[in-house]
Amino acid sequence: MWTRSIALLCLAAAMMCVAGTCPPSSQYVADLLEIPLPPDTAPAPAGGADPEPGDLLPPAPANAGMNDPTVYSDPGTVIRVAAGERFIIALEANPSTGYQWQLAQPLNEAVATLVDHRFEPAQDTSGTVDGLGLGWIRVGVGGTDHWTFEAVGAGTTTISLEYVRPWQPHQPEDTRIFSVTVE
Repeated sequence: MWTRSIALLCLAAAMMCVAGTCPPSSQYVADLLEIPLPPDTAPAPAGGADPEPGDLLPPAPANAGMNDPTVYSDPGTVIRVAAGERFIIALEANPSTGYQWQLAQPLNEAVATLVDHRFEPAQDTSGTVDGLGLGWIRVGVGGTDHWTFEAVGAGTTTISLEYVRPWQPHQPEDTRIFSVTVE
């Protein structure tokens, strides 16, 4: 059983390399299977050193650092943005408990609009499989809910989010209210 799991893991890593998305541990797997890595997908050493098990070296997005939206998680901080600017509200969440963040009231869409909402599970990079140091997304572990908004027009508004189980009577476990000023 264990041997079959490792074989499937090796096959998956090798297929990722052929597709051009090699994880850092793929060099180890490719060496075991005697598969050459394409030169543009081999993991680059961080700071001139070889990657350590557990190091994650994802490629930087093409627009990294250029007008990245500011992330807010403290409702006590007033969000001040210019029209056309995007901002993110990030809140800890664990959907496996049945709870989810949702808007508590409609947005004032003359001031800000919702552009995207996504959940990003936390990754555990401490565990390893046969020394590969792969990051795992564990079932039942929380993560972060990202709410991306765009400032539309000058004014002030509030964005109210509730942490609820949608099927239960209106009893939020938590409520966060963010003040937004668009200049």
